[in-house]
Amino acid sequence: MAAVSRAKLASRINSIKQSGAADIGPKLDKLRRLRDELLVADSVLLVDFLSRILDLLSDSSGPTA
Repeated sequence: MAAVSRAKLASRINSIKQSGAADIGPKLDKLRRLRDELLVADSVLLVDFLSRILDLLSDSSGPTA
């Protein structure tokens, strides 16, 4: 798999954050793609994006428990 660019990861995270609560299926697909890209990403990129990734955990547009 090719190296993942900083711009691609930023775009993927922004796309996930902009997904609405009604778009659960597509949002999960985007999260899976982000996971796959992070698995092959340079560890420096992971550190750079860690806070933005953790922000996805508290995404207010997601479903509530």
